Amino acid sequence: MLHTLSGNEEKVKHTMVTTLTREGLADCMADVLIPVEDVVEVKRGKKHIKKRKLFPGYVFVRMKATEPVLKQIRRLPNLARFVGGIGGSGPVPVTDAEISRIRVFMTETKERPKIIYEVGETVRIINGPFMDFNGTILEMDVDRGRLKIQVEIFGRATPVDLDFDQVEKV
Repeated sequence: MLHTLSGNEEKVKHTMVTTLTREGLADCMADVLIPVEDVVEVKRGKKHIKKRKLFPGYVFVRMKATEPVLKQIRRLPNLARFVGGIGGSGPVPVTDAEISRIRVFMTETKERPKIIYEVGETVRIINGPFMDFNGTILEMDVDRGRLKIQVEIFGRATPVDLDFDQVEKV
């Protein structure tokens, strides 16, 4: 696994493939993976599918980690380091099971609501055990589509973690 400068994953992949091919080392590289997921966003009532990186700044490479290959990869522009190697010396292998889980996750399409809430805003819970309670948004995790809402239960302020689609504006 390689750690790249954020936003340069595709450049590193292209440069690595080109460089190793030019140096006659292409047969040492089996697979290059930049994990992305399809996310459905709703804009103006229409659904649009957008690609989002699962691990921004990381590139997974299946290769024979010979010294000539590692030397060429270390020279790549926009590459920060190998992940897991002591002092960035060499890669630590990612298991096939881990890569398989990532590939399965990549095939799932998720629906992500448009961000319509703000911290401090009052919302009403429309689903779940706290249905019909009003609360104030304390935190938002847009990537996960989650909100932390402060709800008053039995006279005490209690934080509740909910999905975006479980609340609506008051």
